[in-house]
Amino acid sequence: MFWENRERIPTSPVDYELGVIRVEQLDGQPLATLVSFQCHPVVLGPENLDISADYPGAFMRMVETELGGQAMFLQGAAGDINPFWDKTPPDEGAFEQVEAMGRAVADEVIRVSESITGWEAAPAISLHTEVIPLASRRDVERVQRDMLAEINTVLIGTDIALATFPGEFFVEHGLSLKARSQFEHTFFVGYTNGSLGYFPTIQATTKGGYGAASATRVEVGASERLVNRALINLYYQADKISRSPRRD
Repeated sequence: MFWENRERIPTSPVDYELGVIRVEQLDGQPLATLVSFQCHPVVLGPENLDISADYPGAFMRMVETELGGQAMFLQGAAGDINPFWDKTPPDEGAFEQVEAMGRAVADEVIRVSESITGWEAAPAISLHTEVIPLASRRDVERVQRDMLAEINTVLIGTDIALATFPGEFFVEHGLSLKARSQFEHTFFVGYTNGSLGYFPTIQATTKGGYGAASATRVEVGASERLVNRALINLYYQADKISRSPRRD
């Protein structure tokens, strides 16, 4: 990734998809807007000493003003994705860039929200929680699996799936989950119920760098294992996998 890319030099992989879940009250009035997007909220940098929610704070404020209700941010797989204006000093227009990025996201949220049709009746909702022991990156023999990773999977109706993960997963993991999912709308939610640092891809660990060789402490392959497990759990919840395989 580029630590700063103001010239917007094309790079990949990047997940530009933005997901929206709109929740209404019984009378049709807006209750909440859940927004899924994958980018570090680091337009502001260490030179800024004010408390700020960065671009998510800006877009949530705009969405609440224009749509009503409560806006909520679901951070996607953003481990190796930064904004174009990364860690911008205030005297270089940091707060203006926060507002500009917030406006861009808010406009898309509002457009998508207004196109959602919803259900005539309340959908069934299921939740599954699993805690998976992981070993340390330094534990080559995988003897001690004392790092506990909690993953949660939520199925809303038959076509909305959410999977939560406790760390900063590289963008490929979010892309992989969504590409392989059999649910029409699938949300990868990172930084949830714990933070075990960066979760790079196996391929990224061979290249090194921040988040792949440093600032990561989980065993190699941990992220792929958790993403696969979340997908399996969702399929069980949706009865897409039989709990009692047939005996031929």
